[in-house]
Amino acid sequence: MVRTTIACARCRSSKVKCIHDGAPPCRGCVRAGKTEPGLCILSRPEVKKSGSQSLRAPRQSYRSRGDGTREAVAAPPASPPSPRQTRSPSDVLQTATLFMHKFPELGFLHKPTFSRDLKKARGSPAQSGAELLGAALTALCSPLTQSQRIQPGDQISLSEPPHLYAVQCLLVKSMVEWGQGNVHLAWMYSGAAIRMMQFLNTAAAKSPSDGLMLEIHNRTLWSCFIMDRLVFSGVHQPLCLPLDSLGTHWPVSEADYAFGHAGVMHYPVSEPFPMTMNNSYAILVQGFDLWTQAHHWVVSGGRRRKDMLLEANHPWKETSLWMKMRSQLQGWREAQDPRLLYPTNPASICASLGKGEIFGYINLIYYVSILFLNREYIPFLPKTAATPSGPVDPPLLPASSPEGWWETRAQELFGAASYITNILADLSDEGAALDTPFAAFCNFSAATMNVYVSCFPSMNLDRSSDMAGILEKNLAYLDRIRGIWPIGQGWWTTIERTRALYGRHSRDPHKYCGKTRDDFISLEASMHDVTGASPTTLAEQEQERSQDTIESTVDELNAPVESPSHALDAFPPHPFQL
Repeated sequence: MVRTTIACARCRSSKVKCIHDGAPPCRGCVRAGKTEPGLCILSRPEVKKSGSQSLRAPRQSYRSRGDGTREAVAAPPASPPSPRQTRSPSDVLQTATLFMHKFPELGFLHKPTFSRDLKKARGSPAQSGAELLGAALTALCSPLTQSQRIQPGDQISLSEPPHLYAVQCLLVKSMVEWGQGNVHLAWMYSGAAIRMMQFLNTAAAKSPSDGLMLEIHNRTLWSCFIMDRLVFSGVHQPLCLPLDSLGTHWPVSEADYAFGHAGVMHYPVSEPFPMTMNNSYAILVQGFDLWTQAHHWVVSGGRRRKDMLLEANHPWKETSLWMKMRSQLQGWREAQDPRLLYPTNPASICASLGKGEIFGYINLIYYVSILFLNREYIPFLPKTAATPSGPVDPPLLPASSPEGWWETRAQELFGAASYITNILADLSDEGAALDTPFAAFCNFSAATMNVYVSCFPSMNLDRSSDMAGILEKNLAYLDRIRGIWPIGQGWWTTIERTRALYGRHSRDPHKYCGKTRDDFISLEASMHDVTGASPTTLAEQEQERSQDTIESTVDELNAPVESPSHALDAFPPHPFQL
């Protein structure tokens, strides 16, 4: 035990020594039974100002009644204790462990270093960077632990010199705001983190550091890279961190990072690396970049872009943009250790090793990308007995596909939706639930297709079995998510309206005779939306912009191409493409 000037209010008012080990509760409060969080708060003595101002009652405020008299205004309630005041270092470290498992996309945390810095900060009159990060992690993880929601606060000053903990705090705050549905604010926090990181990159190049700190720096940069893609809507703002602008190497292996090995093998971005579980974060980095390509293509016009009608861009052509994106995705998938692939390997195996969440993420990225690429070419509102045959709404493809092409695409599309649903359910059963905003978006995307094929089974040639059970898993997951993250409510609303539309159409197809995608543009747009924006009402959807307006908007976003080769330059091959 130590005796210091740091004391709790009870001991200070009683004028007795406050004996503690640097964290509440102190010995006196334990004896008095005051052990609940927030009852014993350790602090330094308050600095008294001249004139004994610290002893004065708070100044009373008044407001005008409007009749020449005034009335007193009640003082605002005291702010609740901050995470720093109520949570011990051990609690924060437990939260850090939860964060590392549940948010694998933000793989910057080196827990031994964070633990050391957090313990050094105990008793400090000002919050250290580690304490700020601890508070942000507590705010992010509080919805997952069903505890009282905690806001991350705004203690980070953009006017102070950047440091790694500030960047990491901003990334965590960006994730919090995305989950809260404040996507614009999430984008702003992500952008601030990226700008700080770019400044630190310049400083790091001028001042050598030890190998571990350089890798913490490197992983924080890759976390900025991923967050840039998670909160990227795909249309109105450019990516802040293109892959070819980073000038760094892939993240080192998980074991080398944990042990802080300085002399490990670094794989340049232009070279491949062993794609095993031990390099899972590097695999995620690549996967998120591929996912962003597919998502950007869809929300910027997809198959309706004028360049997609060129013969070289028909999806079954090797020269097409669609085929290039899918080939890169398949190359990424096939280069992975077979033990990482679902459903070949059940989620229970990796969950038993404590790797269930990262295993889930790797597979979610693949299947949601496959879903987006294939969903683009199916009819939004098919006829009740229709079979896979490609688009039925303009613009139509001017050439016929190879035999069996659309049947294979349907099997791939609806299979991906089932796999997304089942892997999330399996992980939950194994105690490794993924309840993050990205995982929720993947489940929501799968639900759109599971609703579709349950109402129009012939669109997958009746190959989708047990759709009632799979859809039930989707809805149970989304129902839970909207109680955790407010952004989930928009996705829930979209699914409810999708079920209503497809259900009515399958029961009474004549009612929707002549209706096309153009009558439900808002609903379709909400299916692509990572921001959780819900569609407008059906009546408003029917008054949406005409197809001509849609095409003109797409033209503004994508300048007309002069040749097929120029169109394919939009997404250059990745350096890790096989």
